[in-house]
Parts: sequence; C-alpha cells; structure tokens
Amino acid sequence: MSSGLPRAEVRERVERAAADLEARDDFPRAYVELARSSAAALAAPETDVDDIRAALALVEEHAVVTATPPTDSARRGAAAAKQVVQRAIFFATHHIATQTSALGAATVWLGTAAADRIEGLERRIRQTDQGLRREIAELRERIEQLERGR
Repeated sequence: MSSGLPRAEVRERVERAAADLEARDDFPRAYVELARSSAAALAAPETDVDDIRAALALVEEHAVVTATPPTDSARRGAAAAKQVVQRAIFFATHHIATQTSALGAATVWLGTAAADRIEGLERRIRQTDQGLRREIAELRERIEQLERGR
C-alpha cells in the first residue's frame, strides 16, 4: 500500500481505522457518500493538460455562482438561523455572485475565442508546412532532373 510518500505508516493506520469505522452498522453512509461525490466534483480534471476545450468546459461548469446556499438542517432552529442570515446578507452575496458569474461567462467567451484562434493558426501552419514540403520535394526533383540533363 506504500505510495512512496512520507509517513506511509501513518497513512496506512488512518486508512485502516477509517475502514473499520466504515464497516460499522451506525456509519453515516449516505452523508459520507454525499460528501465524497461533492468533493469529487471539485477534483482536478483528468484530461490532457493541452486540451483547451476541456479546460473551457470545466470553467463553464463552475462559472455560475449561486447566491442562495442551502439552509436545510435536521434541527429546526439551525434552519431558521440559516434563513435569517441568508436574508440579511442576500443583497451583498447576490451582487457578488452575479459579478462572479459574469466574470465566468466572460472567461469562457475569451477562452473560446482564444481556442478558435489557436486552432485556426494551427490549421494554417499545417497547410503551410504541407505546401512547403511539397514545394521542396518538387524543387529537389527538378534539381535532380537538371543535374541528370548535364
């Protein structure tokens, strides 16, 4: 199980203890699964680092910020307190969320324009390269013909 990182024995003990807790009947599986899926949504993407379109899709996915956090709670008093705080700061958070979402949309637009420009330049470079290779091959063939004609 050793990954080569420091303190492997500590990590292994923690993993064993976590596995023991998870095996218990009173383990809060639904809550932990929700936390794990939420954390996975925030994880770094597993795409090619040169894939600008995948990066744009990721920015677009996270570009919209909502000003309404969840206020539900198992305790009625906690839910009421959350709703009071939400109403008290809604104006500021809504304004910031709107600006942040607009920044996200502008970033996606800029990224898309940059990706389009880069892809267009790459196409032109490939075409130019292919054309130059053809011309060089033709010139070499012509030189050979001229040298044979001597």
